[in-house]
Amino acid sequence: MHSTGLASLAIIATAAAFISTADAHGQMLVPINRQITAKFRKDGGTLSQAGDEELQYSPIELLSQRKQKDFPEAKTFSVMNGCRGTVYEAGNTNITTLKPGADFDVEWIIQAPHPGTMKLSIVKPSTDSSGKIMYKNYKTIITLDSFAQNGGTGSTTATMPTGVVGCGKAGDCALQMEAYRGNAHHADQISEQYLKDSGVLINIGGGQVQIAPLEGLAQHKQADFPIAPTFDLMNGCRGTVYEEGNNVTTLQPGGDFDVRWTIMAPHPGYMKLSIVKPSEESTGKIMYKNYKTILTIEPFGENGGEGSAAATMPNGVEGCEKPGDCALQFYWHSDIADQTYVTCADIIVPGSGGSATPTAPKATKATPKTTPKPITATPKPTTAAPKATKGSSTYKSEASVAGEADSTGKCTRRMRRE
Repeated sequence: MHSTGLASLAIIATAAAFISTADAHGQMLVPINRQITAKFRKDGGTLSQAGDEELQYSPIELLSQRKQKDFPEAKTFSVMNGCRGTVYEAGNTNITTLKPGADFDVEWIIQAPHPGTMKLSIVKPSTDSSGKIMYKNYKTIITLDSFAQNGGTGSTTATMPTGVVGCGKAGDCALQMEAYRGNAHHADQISEQYLKDSGVLINIGGGQVQIAPLEGLAQHKQADFPIAPTFDLMNGCRGTVYEEGNNVTTLQPGGDFDVRWTIMAPHPGYMKLSIVKPSEESTGKIMYKNYKTILTIEPFGENGGEGSAAATMPNGVEGCEKPGDCALQFYWHSDIADQTYVTCADIIVPGSGGSATPTAPKATKATPKTTPKPITATPKPTTAAPKATKGSSTYKSEASVAGEADSTGKCTRRMRRE
């Protein structure tokens, strides 16, 4: 790493965290990442039996599954703490000083390629009620799409932002490299209300929550991070609901519109595009039910990269007149991978009238916006302009599969509303 000038900001560079696939193994090399210490092994339960290289490189989803009763974890330890279970220790010597406004080098190594997205962020520690030290995002510095497509070493240049506060001494801040595998859609941003209600998912990271298969996210449960009674990850839209200020896309009855996606890792299966409507259960949970399926593509997800298809908003749609009445659900399921990816976009269909059933209450963000943002454009789950790759439109009914619009069981995720 090149010189960054006089000491004015102490940053502890930490290893890559939250690599969300068992096939991808890598870590940050520069700035120098934290090493596995004797305290980590003492507190890490059965992880004490793993080698240093495995602890540094393996996806944390796999590491978190290693539990044995005869090797209990310390109550203050969490491999999902945002820094791979590591914390600042007084004996840490690998402390990198970065000057505000100055460029610095970031280097990494990928042992097994698996395309996805990388984020480099400043994170700060906080201690929860159980004594666990969790690292929360303070500021994201760079985001790299199409990351880890090839094995070997790589590098980029980043700039330390000006105006950073609270990082004056060792232990105050860390530099987090977060690499995760992509999904069919560039998901909508996870709101503060979502994280507040979702239990332990608040510690997973917004990027992971947006793109990971629900089958994996559903396994994350901790008694000290209870889920709100009104939250359900399997609500048909990845646990998201309409919130005031959400971007809303206007689609005309009988009009054509484009659906675009990016597939980072191919998993052959099928895709359904459906209109879904919210309904509130007696528990207060908002569930999204199928109203009308617009498009089915099978086979789907056989190749990575960008793709698109043309869809038509049906005539005669009712009850989608105002924001929050309806959403467009993109549902991709692969039996081979046993994984489901669902995203939702908020839509308006002019002239369709108000919702015939009580609309789900509109959750309020921590800093709510007063009005939604109507958009008279085609929904674009990704900002890229991919080539059209429309598949055959063979209908496949799989009502029991997680996340499908016409299923009353499991569900998956929400696509970015642009």
